[in-house]
Amino acid sequence: MALTARRVLVQRSSANRVTGWISYAYGHTGMRDGGEPPGSDNRFPSEFDQRHTVNAYLGYRLRPTVNVSVHSSYGSGFPIPGFLHLKGGLYYLTSVRNQLRMLPYSRTDLRVNKSWTRSVEADSLRRGCQSDESDELCFRQFQRV
Repeated sequence: MALTARRVLVQRSSANRVTGWISYAYGHTGMRDGGEPPGSDNRFPSEFDQRHTVNAYLGYRLRPTVNVSVHSSYGSGFPIPGFLHLKGGLYYLTSVRNQLRMLPYSRTDLRVNKSWTRSVEADSLRRGCQSDESDELCFRQFQRV
């Protein structure tokens, strides 16, 4: 099995406002049947040979508690296992293995996150502990929440 691969990643991280990254990966995996001698040129793509993969993420903090983000993925098609050839919309058998590929994969997700603080519960818990005279009761109240 022969493998060629390259990866690139560019990233910007920040707790405020804009954060994101983009990555690209190239991979090529070639195989030979078991009966082929080493060094023979009779190679074919492996069943998991995805040549191009691109991923991107962008996040934007609108407010301290609101974040909007988008994530997108793209992958070129995997080989369809077998000795198939497509001609004129019809599939034919051929002597070359794994040459026909599936369609590329792509997906984009949009997400909005909102967080809430529970200061009212924290205040009532603190008041409950401060108003009790027994430290043991205060500890039990804290554990319950």
